[in-house]
Amino acid sequence: MVKTDMDSRVKRAIEAFNDHDPDRLMDEMAEGGTFTDPLEEDITGTELHEYTVGIFEAFPDIRLEVTRAITAREGVTAIEGNYAGTHEGPLEGIPPTGNTVVVPTMTVIDVSDTGITSWRDYWDQQTFSEQVGLTFPDIIPLIPKIAVAKIRESI
Repeated sequence: MVKTDMDSRVKRAIEAFNDHDPDRLMDEMAEGGTFTDPLEEDITGTELHEYTVGIFEAFPDIRLEVTRAITAREGVTAIEGNYAGTHEGPLEGIPPTGNTVVVPTMTVIDVSDTGITSWRDYWDQQTFSEQVGLTFPDIIPLIPKIAVAKIRESI
């Protein structure tokens, strides 16, 4: 991680994320603190904890690699970096592809005296989809697995 003037709660939250420790990550969130990314909007509490566990299961080696961070006096930290990991578990009904992703991200985190009130990730879904193998023609071998999973889900 790059040395920055990052807020201590943000630093601890990123360390918890990179250690795959959802409990420690949640400890840094304020009550009612929200998380938003291109897949989810304003999730909090138990739902956020479960989402984080699901990400760690889908990408057991995922890391947020910070390349630059700027913290304002108003409790806002802007982070430029990459999410990097290998898709080794199911994600939103998509079977593991074994592909490694390095997805550039811009993250904005708001912090109050009680913890992180908002964590917003901005990353390109197209880049993610291409790297995971969810674009044509790479997705063709996955279609039967996805169909079977959806059928089992509905039974």
